Amino acid sequence: MFPIQQMPWFMQDLSKLIPLTYAADAMRKIMLLNASVADVSTDILILVALGIVTMAIALPLFRRSMTR
Repeated sequence: MFPIQQMPWFMQDLSKLIPLTYAADAMRKIMLLNASVADVSTDILILVALGIVTMAIALPLFRRSMTR
């Protein structure tokens, strides 16, 4: 929503941990710059990697909660 370059330095670093940053960046490139999937492949790979990490964390927690 807001340009990351205009944020304070600590918020710029924090925004790199938020998946929405990469999704919004990819959508902005596609809609405004008419980018292809190859142009946003880095953003897509980061989103997939974050999804895998969160799923790897969530599955054992879900299994543990179901056995109680």
